[in-house]
Amino acid sequence: MRRRSITPRIETGTSGGVVATHDYVRRYWIPVIGPGAVADLLRLTAAAQSGRSLPEPTHLPSLLRLGLARRAQDTVIVPRTVRTLDHALIRRLPPSLRRTHPHRAPA
Repeated sequence: MRRRSITPRIETGTSGGVVATHDYVRRYWIPVIGPGAVADLLRLTAAAQSGRSLPEPTHLPSLLRLGLARRAQDTVIVPRTVRTLDHALIRRLPPSLRRTHPHRAPA
């Protein structure tokens, strides 16, 4: 079955967190949501920045559930920056990453 095409948008007015391409996203979000979901987030962000369409991502439900994307009618909206992990998500990290997590947005 063919996935429908979407054209994501960047949310206006978001602040805080890190840009999607920051090492923080790969280092700390992959253990929480998996590499496929992070790859989908990066593809959505790139498409939103360039105005391109792409097939609806497989992991979109996970991104929506965690607030890393949202729907507004038929549009998928991604934040300008990716939020840092909250304490509940930090607890899900392996011990070695929990120890190195900055507990705040990296510079």
